[in-house]
Amino acid sequence: MSVKRNEYYLLLNGETSGPHTLEELHQLWLAEKITLDTLYVQPGMQECKPVNLILNRVIGFRKDEPQAEQPAPEIAVNRRAVVVGFYCAAAIVIGMLVWVYITMFRTDDDPALRFNAGAQLTMTHLSIINRNDYDWTNVNVVLNGKPPAGYKCLVPSIRGGGYVDLSLIDFVDEKNFRFEPWRTTVDEIWVGDEKRGYRPVPVPRR
Repeated sequence: MSVKRNEYYLLLNGETSGPHTLEELHQLWLAEKITLDTLYVQPGMQECKPVNLILNRVIGFRKDEPQAEQPAPEIAVNRRAVVVGFYCAAAIVIGMLVWVYITMFRTDDDPALRFNAGAQLTMTHLSIINRNDYDWTNVNVVLNGKPPAGYKCLVPSIRGGGYVDLSLIDFVDEKNFRFEPWRTTVDEIWVGDEKRGYRPVPVPRR
C-alpha cells in the first residue's frame, strides 16, 4: 500500500478525522470548522502540528482547471465571428466602466466595505483574520476600548482570506502606554479605520 503524502488527518473534538485532501481543508477553513490551533498530521510525520504552519497552502488552494485543447487556427474569418467578437469586446468595456463607477461612488455604508474579521488569541499574540474576499490596507486593530479610545496597532495590509499575527505589546494607547498582557486581559477587539468605521470582533477564548 503506497503512502499518500497529500493526505491530512485532523484532530477534531478529541477524535481523528480523515484522510482529507488539501481542497477539503480549504473548505473546512472557509466554514470555520478548523482554526489556527487545530492539529494535523500526514503520513510519515513523527508528531502532530498546528494548521497554522500550513495555513498559506490551505487558504491559497486553487482547484486546477482542465486545459481545453486549442483548436487549429482557421485561415478564413467569417463575418459573423467578427460581429460576435465586436459585441463581446463592447460588453467587456461597458462592464469595466460600470465597475469603475461603482468603485468611485459607492458609499461607506456599502456592505462590500464592511470588515468581516475573526481573531485567535494567545497570552502574548493576537491573530486577526480577514474573512473578506478583498484585501485590507492601513486598518487599525484596537483593544479594550471603542475607537478612538483603547490600545491601537496599525496594520499596513491583510490580503483577502489571510491573516496577520500581532504582538500584544505593540499596541499603544493615546498616552503612548503599551498594552501589558501580563497585567491586563483582552476584553474588546475592534477592526477598521476612520473612513469606513470600526466593527467589533468576538474575543476568542484562550
